[in-house]
Amino acid sequence: MQSTTEGRVGLVGEISGFVVAEDQSLQARLERTLVQHQEKAAAKAARVTTLTREKAAEFRQNLEALRAAMPKLETPAEVEVVAGDDPGVPGPVRRRKKRFAGLLVFFWFAKAFFMQVEDGVKRLNRKRLGTAILVALSLFAVGTTLLLPDFDDAPAAAETPAVSLQLAVLEAPPAASEMPAQPAEPAKPVESWVPVKRPISVYNLEAPEIEAANLVFKVAMRGKTARQDTMTWTPRGDRKNALRPQVHLVIERYEAYAPSARPLYSEFAVRAADQGASIDRMNSPDQVPSKFGPLDVAEAVLSTDQGALQCLLFRRAETMGLVFAGWYCGTGQHPADRVSLTCFLDRLDLVSAGQDVELKRYFANAERNRRSCAGARQSGRRLTWLDHEAPMPALKLSAKTR
Repeated sequence: MQSTTEGRVGLVGEISGFVVAEDQSLQARLERTLVQHQEKAAAKAARVTTLTREKAAEFRQNLEALRAAMPKLETPAEVEVVAGDDPGVPGPVRRRKKRFAGLLVFFWFAKAFFMQVEDGVKRLNRKRLGTAILVALSLFAVGTTLLLPDFDDAPAAAETPAVSLQLAVLEAPPAASEMPAQPAEPAKPVESWVPVKRPISVYNLEAPEIEAANLVFKVAMRGKTARQDTMTWTPRGDRKNALRPQVHLVIERYEAYAPSARPLYSEFAVRAADQGASIDRMNSPDQVPSKFGPLDVAEAVLSTDQGALQCLLFRRAETMGLVFAGWYCGTGQHPADRVSLTCFLDRLDLVSAGQDVELKRYFANAERNRRSCAGARQSGRRLTWLDHEAPMPALKLSAKTR
C-alpha cells in the first residue's frame, strides 16, 4: 500500500498494517482479568481430572489384583462355614476383605473430593462446587452400601445348640433371690410438737360444769404453720365438785395442709397415751350434730390414775386444716350424755386468730348454726332428791322414836 502526501512535505513509504490502542476502561480490564482466571481454572481442572483418572486407573489395577489374589488366600481354616449353610455364601473372612476393598474405594474418592472442594473454594467457582457436592453425595451412597453389615438369610435355628444355650444363659435375667437386696429408704420422721413457753390464747370456752374446775392450758407448734391448743379441765377433790365432768379438748390448726384422717380408735389410743391413759373398751362411733357440723362420737372407758372413767370420745376434722378432738367424761352417778357434750362444744369461741382469715370466717359461719342449750340437762349442777340419779336422802327420825 502506497501513501501520498497530497502536496504536503512528507515521506513516502509502505503501510504494513494499522495499530489499535488497547481499551483501558474498567469494564474492559475486568473482562480481560476474568478471561485469564477462567483459563487458569480450566488448566487446573484439567490437571485435577487427569490426576483423578490416573489414580482411578491405578486403583482399578490394585482392586483387580486384590480380587485375583482373594481365592488363593481362602483356606479351610480362614473361611468359617457353619454346618447347614450354603457353601456359596461368603464367610466372615470374605466379608472382611470386601469391607477392606470398600474402604480403599472410599479413601480415593474422598481424596479426590477434598481436592475438588479446596480448589473450588479458592476460585469460588459455583459450577465446580456443585460438582463437588454431587461427588460427595455419590461418595456417601457408595460408602453406606459398602460399609453396611451383611445380613444372612439363614434362619437363626442354624446356630449350634451350644451357642444357643450360651446366649440363653447370658440373656436370662437373674432370679429374684439372686438379685442384691436394696436397702429400703427410711421413712421421714414426723416432726414433733414443740411447746410454747408463753402462749397467747386463741380460743375461749365458758360453761357451768367447768366453773370450779382446774384448767391446764398448753400450746405447741409444729413448724410455723401448725398450732395445737390443749385444754384439760379436772374437777377439784372436794365433795362439792366431785360430780363435775372431766374434759380434755385438743384443737389443732394446720394452715399449710390438711392432715389425713386416721381411724378413730387408733387416733385416740395415741392421744390417750400422751395423757397417761389407755382405752379399755370402745363402742362403734356415731354422729352427733353441733354448730361446727356432725361430730364423730363413741362411748369408751378410759383407764387413768384416778380409775376407770365413762367417757364420750369426739372428733371433728375439717378440710381447711382444723381438727377438734378430745373426751368428755362423767361420773358413776352422773354419766356423760351427748346433749351435754354438744352444748359444751357449742360454747367454744374464737378470741384472736391473727392473720388467719379462713379461721375467722369458719367460726363466724359456725356461730349461725348454734342452738340454744336452755333445755339441756347440765351435768355440773347440784343434784337434789328430785333427780332420779340422786341417792335417797336419809330418813329423819323423831325424838319419840329415839
